[in-house]
Amino acid sequence: MKTSIRPGRPVLLAVLALATPALTALPLAALPLAAGFDARAAEPSAQPAQAASPVEIRDGLVFVQASIGDAGPALFLFDTGAGASVVDPAYARRAGLAAAGSIGVNTGGRREDRADQAAPADLTLGGVRARVEPVILSLDAIGRQLGRPLAGVVGADFMQGFTVTIDYPRGRLTLTRGGRLSPRDPGVVPVRIAPYPFVEAEARLGERRLFGEFQIDTGSDTAVEIHRPRADEAFGRAAGRPSLGMTVAGVHPQRLGRLDDLTVGAVRLGTLSANFAAETRPNGAGAGYAGLIGGPAFRGQVLTIDFPDGLMRLRPAAVATATD
Repeated sequence: MKTSIRPGRPVLLAVLALATPALTALPLAALPLAAGFDARAAEPSAQPAQAASPVEIRDGLVFVQASIGDAGPALFLFDTGAGASVVDPAYARRAGLAAAGSIGVNTGGRREDRADQAAPADLTLGGVRARVEPVILSLDAIGRQLGRPLAGVVGADFMQGFTVTIDYPRGRLTLTRGGRLSPRDPGVVPVRIAPYPFVEAEARLGERRLFGEFQIDTGSDTAVEIHRPRADEAFGRAAGRPSLGMTVAGVHPQRLGRLDDLTVGAVRLGTLSANFAAETRPNGAGAGYAGLIGGPAFRGQVLTIDFPDGLMRLRPAAVATATD
């Protein structure tokens, strides 16, 4: 999960790390699913097989109205790059969530704190619900950068039992219970779910190309983040202009520029903003990890991720059908 403030100002990286006794300093995006995790609702038969709801798309980020426990709907960020759902303490109190334990939190640097993890609770979005074990963590800093209070983050733990479709131009999110895509369908490519999605893609800058595995992170408002070692190898250290970003742990260097294009399957995404010096490598990343693809890359597109079957389709909105 990554957010930034207005162009021309330092970037705030909300890269959070969670640790358990067996897994130290894991990124939030890499938080493993809890042993008792069940992506199905408590009573699946009582829920619709598919639900569509309007969403707000802002700077490539997807904002939804969701609720947990006894609290009413509130503003959540829909984030495929967060392995665990998160709730702000104020909303947790409204929802009647109590801490069931604590978990180590690394805020992006060497400093470690502790955060509460709630007991299992139902998260409801668009008429469907799934059981999650949310982390209780202050989202005040992210809310200030976004210019609006944020009650929580809908993470990939919620999405595991669904096919998720985000229609970026129309501002619509559709959740379909179970798998929906077929590898035989046009434009469908495999993704690796760990527990968030990774897809193979090729980035190009002039005559230079980088092929690798990219995390799909709808919670990032940078179109593409290239992992620094891979960026240096493929594009050279001169790619991008030096800049400074700011995390909750302090200042870090970055190199901002543009890619000529990024190809995912048969879809070419052209002229994308990029950071060529991303330092974060999420837990679960494979040997071919190259970076992440953020929300702004999907402008004009309909993105479908079939979490149960590990499949993805990306189609321009102009050719997507009403059933996408």
